[in-house]
Amino acid sequence: AWVSHWLRSQDPQEEPLPWLVPLVTDRWPDVRWIGLCICTSLADSEHGRRELEKAGEKFVGGLWGFVFAILLDEVECGFVRQQVSLIAV
Repeated sequence: AWVSHWLRSQDPQEEPLPWLVPLVTDRWPDVRWIGLCICTSLADSEHGRRELEKAGEKFVGGLWGFVFAILLDEVECGFVRQQVSLIAV
């Protein structure tokens, strides 16, 4: 229900999920974790996965490069790494 609200765009030319990148790249782990929780919820639907992939094109290596960079970062907070691992499965 709420996922479709997040995915709904007023303008088809608008970039997908413009608010997502600032959340998952924030310097505070709590904010990154919340952004990744939203990503995990979005990834539960086919439409959400497509939009997440499009939004992930902003990262070097795309969404999967971003996911694996966090997973392999030993300095990253554990709960952030745990949440990003849920996107990978």
